[in-house]
Amino acid sequence: MGGTALERKVHLVPWKTIIREKAHGGLGIHSMRQLNSAYLMKLGWRLQTEPTTLWAHLLKEKYCRGRDWEHVTRSTTSVSNAWRGIRESISLTNKGMGLTVGDGRLTEFWNHV
Repeated sequence: MGGTALERKVHLVPWKTIIREKAHGGLGIHSMRQLNSAYLMKLGWRLQTEPTTLWAHLLKEKYCRGRDWEHVTRSTTSVSNAWRGIRESISLTNKGMGLTVGDGRLTEFWNHV
């Protein structure tokens, strides 16, 4: 596998070493699957927390077609891979969502469960 000063060869590295942090002896390259999941979760979070933005309106108009968000997230079909990814990651996204009270002036105790 290894090469010499005159001969160059490919050096294979295990995947676990590739994605391990540099400080721990790895190459520090992120797992694309995990990175993609994180981005899809962020989009799902933004759709729920920023429902009045233009891009949220466009996505909802295209994929929800008048149905409520809950129904669409449970649907089994999807036109877009991105929408399918957001839909599949929404339950995990919701697990991580919370409410920050701050000074309490905008918090409705009985309605924010």
